[in-house]
Amino acid sequence: MKLYVNPLSSNCRRVLAVAEYLGLTPEVKVVDFGKGEHRSAEFLALNPNGAVPVLEDGDFVLTESRAMLHYLSTQKPESRLVPSDPKEQAEVLRWQFWDAAHFSPPNGSVFFQRVLKPMTGGESDESRVRDAEAQIERYGKILNDHLTNRTWLVGRSITVADFTVAASLAQGAAAGITLDAFPHVRAWYAHLAELDAWRNTDPKS
Repeated sequence: MKLYVNPLSSNCRRVLAVAEYLGLTPEVKVVDFGKGEHRSAEFLALNPNGAVPVLEDGDFVLTESRAMLHYLSTQKPESRLVPSDPKEQAEVLRWQFWDAAHFSPPNGSVFFQRVLKPMTGGESDESRVRDAEAQIERYGKILNDHLTNRTWLVGRSITVADFTVAASLAQGAAAGITLDAFPHVRAWYAHLAELDAWRNTDPKS
């Protein structure tokens, strides 16, 4: 099994963390965007979108990080990262789709403006940052309300939904977004951050 990643990608972070949590050891190949490796014919044959992560398992090639979390979880079903109960499965998917549609984009936008653009000599567009922060505040409140009296997003144990949303949150945090207004989110994230799988996949470590 091979996993093509870039250390700055939150999509890659969630996949790496789940693989580590499950005790899986895929061969990790770093795709250097600075050198244009994501635009090479070899890589585009794996993912025509030119994006990471990409999971290659024999002749099976899978793109889209949230789908990868489900596939990896089938390797260790006893982990219950994907619950067996159909309603809880649907809840896991709901939070993953919610993240993709609402929470990940503004966190990624702040990260792009404040971290990635300065790395290439660009200047942050603070008007875009303010727009993204407003969205983070809106959806952060929804997440915070949901986590009232909860340890995890779905059910009583950690699932791929937690890794999904946490990766988006970590990207925003790396760009200066704080959790001061969301105490339940802060408590949830602190609980997840105690996991070796999360600490060991921190791109800063």
